[in-house]
Amino acid sequence: MSEHEWKAMDDHDFDAMLTESISELPPDDIAADVTPWRRAMNRTLFGFALCVITLNILGLNYILPAIGMVLLLLGFRTLRRENGWFGACYGIAVLRALNFFADFILNSTIYKNEILTPDIQSADNAVAVALLLIQILCFWRGLCAVKRKAGLPPKAGAALAFFMWYAVGCFAAVMQLEGLIIVGALLISYILIIVSLCKLSKVLDEAGYTVKPVAVKVTDLCIVIVIAVVVVLGCLAGYIFGSSYDMDWKPEKSAATDKTQEIKSHLIAIGFPEDVLNDLTAEDIAACEDAEDIGIDVYDGYENGDTKWDMRTTNIAVRLSGEQDKWIVIHHFVWNSNPGFYGTEALQLWPAYRDDDNDIYSGGNFTGRVLYDKDGKTYASPYHWLGEKAYASPFFLYVGNTREDPFATFSMPADGERCRGYIAYSMVGNDELDYDRTTQGFTSFLVYIHQWDWLQYPVKTAMEARMTDDTWSDSVFTTMDDVFCFSITPDGIEVPNY
Repeated sequence: MSEHEWKAMDDHDFDAMLTESISELPPDDIAADVTPWRRAMNRTLFGFALCVITLNILGLNYILPAIGMVLLLLGFRTLRRENGWFGACYGIAVLRALNFFADFILNSTIYKNEILTPDIQSADNAVAVALLLIQILCFWRGLCAVKRKAGLPPKAGAALAFFMWYAVGCFAAVMQLEGLIIVGALLISYILIIVSLCKLSKVLDEAGYTVKPVAVKVTDLCIVIVIAVVVVLGCLAGYIFGSSYDMDWKPEKSAATDKTQEIKSHLIAIGFPEDVLNDLTAEDIAACEDAEDIGIDVYDGYENGDTKWDMRTTNIAVRLSGEQDKWIVIHHFVWNSNPGFYGTEALQLWPAYRDDDNDIYSGGNFTGRVLYDKDGKTYASPYHWLGEKAYASPFFLYVGNTREDPFATFSMPADGERCRGYIAYSMVGNDELDYDRTTQGFTSFLVYIHQWDWLQYPVKTAMEARMTDDTWSDSVFTTMDDVFCFSITPDGIEVPNY
């Protein structure tokens, strides 16, 4: 266009030229959807909705709330300068996101239950609920302020109903109210409230209410990327550094006192397996000083479905001489080949003296340790935890009952050879019974819980998986049962040959 034509053009001609240069304007509904106000409200409402949805498939019960938290953060970030109430909503969204994603990362470690004790967890839950309710109250007041600013009646009944819904939901959770009717009523009412809030957003948009764009140094996309990177790196660090126990491995000292060597020679003479004996501590060897008879059961190889585990278990019952009838039971395991260790392992024990039909009692604490070989050297460590643990039984016939079983927890090095260990306990008889003239059968039951893969979320320990019965085919844990049956007879300890 020549300079003369430019000068001859008036405002009407200029507007016409601009209109002709645009092929087609977007439809009104699409244009409305991309306004800052509509986009912010959609993010906020979808964020609230996703934080409520719990679909226990493919990890969606963790992924959807995480997306919801991000949407709430972005939605209120856009609205934070509209009024003080929305500013408070944004501040609470930041606090809730920090709490949520810290917990999300902590779930990739085995230390969550150690850090968040029941008291701390209860306090954390109470704070989280309080923040949510306060945020929704501020959301309600913020919408009222926006309607007043748009020249509409300052009422937002749907937002107030939103607050009441969460209050009722929290009350139902605390009171443990269940049932299809309650769940259905809450779900239907929630959908109706969300629909009403969407209509309210549309009414404000049609009334001409707009959010003034504010220049920002950090875009929403950058915030999303930063959150994603922090969460991914945090979870990777959790899996690498926080998925196994910190064991106290030390080189095994082969030197032994003359007394210990004397006891070992005696035990070998009456048939005690030497390889098992070499793994016992000096204290456990000394406890067998007065051994007069033993019973042994050895089992090689375990199968779980199509998988075979190259592990040997050796079970030993030792009868001690003396005025008091006393026995020692030892469960020993050894991996003949490394099965791959990816986190935590555990032993669960049901001692023989727990049989209600026998007058046998516990003779003291449980003992044991774990060992492995590497480069011709042997390393040993105490169990990370050894003792009795109370839990709500998930097992058939005992569901809901509180059980208190002995557990031993540990981790093995990924490059260890002949990884092995044992657990031992003693039991004493009733002074009023003569065990030299009676025959009594006993069963000592050991369960080995092995973690065969690292990919699980949230991360559980082998003991936690056992206490929740999470050791089925879709779990990263498997179990191997070791049943040791033996009888105390006038002729000594007898072990059936199956």
